[in-house]
Amino acid sequence: MTLDDLTAMMAADENHRYEISPEGVVSIMPPPGYNHAIIATRLMVWLAQGGVPAEHIAQAVGLRIPGRNGGVR
Repeated sequence: MTLDDLTAMMAADENHRYEISPEGVVSIMPPPGYNHAIIATRLMVWLAQGGVPAEHIAQAVGLRIPGRNGGVR
């Protein structure tokens, strides 16, 4: 499994999150659960109350890794 293989899988199926280990093992990650959502919401409120601008706070942002040719697949 290569990074290019992983980016192709991610492009073909945007409903799942895939992760690859340094050893090349692919894991399909489940969507975040309720506890994750509560923690993320509490962090967002805490950051906003601390003066962090709303446009600097985001939840559930994915990471797109460019393929070998530079474009995101």
